[in-house]
Amino acid sequence: MLNWIKIKNLALIESTEVDFGQGFNVITGETGAGKSVFLSTLALLLGERADKGAIRSGASRSEISAGITLPHKLRNAVSVLLEELGIEMLPDDQLQIRRVITKTSTRNYINDSSVTLQTLSELGYMLIDIHGVNEHQSLLKPSAQLDIFDRYAGLDALLGECRKVMTQLKETATERNKLEENLPSEVEAEHLQMIVDEIEKVSPEPGEDEELAIKHKLAGSAKDIIETASECVAMLNESDDAIIDRISSVYRLLQNLENIAPGKPAELAGTCEEIIEAARELAYDIENFASDVELDEEEFVRLEERISAIERLKRRYGPGLEGVFAALDDASVRLSAWKNAEKFRSELKARDAQLRKELKAAAEKLSQARKKVAADFGRDVCDKLASLGFLKSSLKVKFTEIEPGARGMDRIEIMFSANPGEELRPLRAIASSGEMSGS
Repeated sequence: MLNWIKIKNLALIESTEVDFGQGFNVITGETGAGKSVFLSTLALLLGERADKGAIRSGASRSEISAGITLPHKLRNAVSVLLEELGIEMLPDDQLQIRRVITKTSTRNYINDSSVTLQTLSELGYMLIDIHGVNEHQSLLKPSAQLDIFDRYAGLDALLGECRKVMTQLKETATERNKLEENLPSEVEAEHLQMIVDEIEKVSPEPGEDEELAIKHKLAGSAKDIIETASECVAMLNESDDAIIDRISSVYRLLQNLENIAPGKPAELAGTCEEIIEAARELAYDIENFASDVELDEEEFVRLEERISAIERLKRRYGPGLEGVFAALDDASVRLSAWKNAEKFRSELKARDAQLRKELKAAAEKLSQARKKVAADFGRDVCDKLASLGFLKSSLKVKFTEIEPGARGMDRIEIMFSANPGEELRPLRAIASSGEMSGS
């Protein structure tokens, strides 16, 4: 259903919007009121070539658009077209078409996605017929005849099988093209192998550069750390004026006071004992810390070499180790593709062949179903024409086999004769306007 049309700067119309209701809508007006502009707008939205002279005088561009709600019987056919173009359907089966016409170019959009005029025309033939003198009529196109015939026959499920397999074939082709596009040359493969070998030779671990920096700093300051720790231990416990010895002297004096004035000196002496014990533990912890720091020149050199190797990788593939790992992954994947190219090609070729068998089987099944109802279709159409006065007309569906695809393996042509004795000929070649209306 056509919901609305917007016109801006087309012919004599500066700006207007027309909304349509359910059922039959009529637009009337005197000569020159703009009825023909409205029909021209429809034709342009259906894919007719734009005449730059149609832009309103004084304007630099014209913009026309329409909103359409797809009927259920058209949804599948339109969905196939949009899926092939990568265009998403709007909610509630809504479709928006827009064209922007300038003096130098024309841009076409379906659901705000840019499309070619050919695509717009293909969609237009599915959506709307313009019946009038010298206007295009979709019923005359074999592709539209096939859509109408399939809707009559109720073949959505069989069409869906063909579309599904065709989609898988396209995905396989895309995968094959991607493989060939990304496949490195022999020279590139040698370079990739060099990258993998270089990184794997060093084999850095996540966060290793930060850990090495800490160890290197400690190793470089080992002598200062050991000397400082020894000085601290001496001050606590080993020098002539050690803190523990002085606190011990205080402890003994407090014990003497306890003999003179019992009570408080004993409590203070207990505090001295706690301080002495804490000082001894502190000295022990400092000694343990210093014992873990080794004056190992060979280890220091090894650390510097390791840091140098990792920093070299970071400069080439970094800036951080994450970049190095990403470079290794990318090179490994591309190198694997190069080494296993023939295997991948064979697998894709086998998949393609299998899918083509499935497509042919689905298309043959669809073709058989079509041919089974073709006679009924011709009879029903002729019955409709009889009510219009074409009492002796005849209609048949001519089938031509084509390469299997999303719509099967049939090209059909409606063959028609209005009167007895007349040869059946393609509908597009002989049908009158009355016959077209009945059809």
